[in-house]
Amino acid sequence: SIFYRRASAGGDLERVLLTRIDAAALPAQIVRRIARVHDERRRRSETFFREHAAEFRANQTRISEAAVYRPGVLELIDTAGAKGGTALEIGPGEGELLTALAPRFDRVEGLDSASNMLERAAANVTGLTNVELVHRDFTAMNRDPAYQLIVAAMVVHHLASPPGFFRQAAGLRAADGLLVVAELCSHDHEWARTACGDQWLGFEPQELAGWAENAGLRPVDAQFLAQKNGFQIQIHS
Repeated sequence: SIFYRRASAGGDLERVLLTRIDAAALPAQIVRRIARVHDERRRRSETFFREHAAEFRANQTRISEAAVYRPGVLELIDTAGAKGGTALEIGPGEGELLTALAPRFDRVEGLDSASNMLERAAANVTGLTNVELVHRDFTAMNRDPAYQLIVAAMVVHHLASPPGFFRQAAGLRAADGLLVVAELCSHDHEWARTACGDQWLGFEPQELAGWAENAGLRPVDAQFLAQKNGFQIQIHS
């Protein structure tokens, strides 16, 4: 696979031109073709998690475990002073972060489009009365700015459109709310596609920052963690 991305604007004129281009409407035929690509990626990801939920954790440990990035995620949340209100975690895995968010927020939602993955999370949140597991596609949610916190930990590399994720998160975040994203840095381990269902082999930090800024989000803080097998984790708020 070869992926291309546009370089950052080099000056004011270039920035204005690119902004105008981004705002221009695409031909309907191109919009339909893009939608088909995104739908195919979405179906591929949902099929993987439906068929491989049981062995997903074992495969994921070859890259990272929640215990590695969870302290960094919580540190950025606490440093930003995010608490109270409603928190949303997209793709909560086995619920490790949900249990830590429950004491910090009035209400916590764990959202996943794969019902069997939610079943695995349910075992760890039993008894937490303010935690609700929701079977829904994040990208299809109405953009109601209701969430004080949105967390996506090792999720964006499974999604059909990473830029679309940031636009959707920006539309769901409360005006003074926080988005925290934990992701892999770019790597060349192709086996992650088949073993873990990854659509993307990590991201450059400037890619995540650019998509966030284009969605109207302001960078707050970041951490980088070395991980086994040559992987590196980045956490951004």
